[in-house]
Amino acid sequence: MDKVTIKFRQPTVNEYSYLRELVGWGVPVKEATEVSIEQSLFSVCLEREGEIIGLGRIVGDGGLYFYVQDIIVKPEYRY
Repeated sequence: MDKVTIKFRQPTVNEYSYLRELVGWGVPVKEATEVSIEQSLFSVCLEREGEIIGLGRIVGDGGLYFYVQDIIVKPEYRY
């Protein structure tokens, strides 16, 4: 198996929607997805051969509360 690369970046709307649909979470409307991704405080994407295979985000109020959101990994890469 090729190496998995960790990228500290936001997923694109298409990447985010693809992974959500793949794991059965459904796909929110594009406009809501754009805002959600843009308002993330931190994002990380996992890639293999240039293809996204997972992602995670940190969201919060910017002051006291922060939490991990949307940990999504393609099923074939879960351990």
